[in-house]
Amino acid sequence: MAINKPLMILQGEWDTFGKREESSSYNLSTQVKVSYLTDSEHSFKLRKVSFFMFDDQINLAIIQTAEFIKSHV
Repeated sequence: MAINKPLMILQGEWDTFGKREESSSYNLSTQVKVSYLTDSEHSFKLRKVSFFMFDDQINLAIIQTAEFIKSHV
């Protein structure tokens, strides 16, 4: 199935369903933009040793999502 509309995947770089190293090798449509949250896992929960705060990660996710939407309106 071809994706013909813009799609953003926002993922923690330590997501057990596809770490950054794995998912960066996927052959995705040019319509797909993948953005990663550093030190986050699937639910954006941070690794135990991280310099980031959870609220900061959520705010970054909001900013990245808003920028993606604005770029396609």
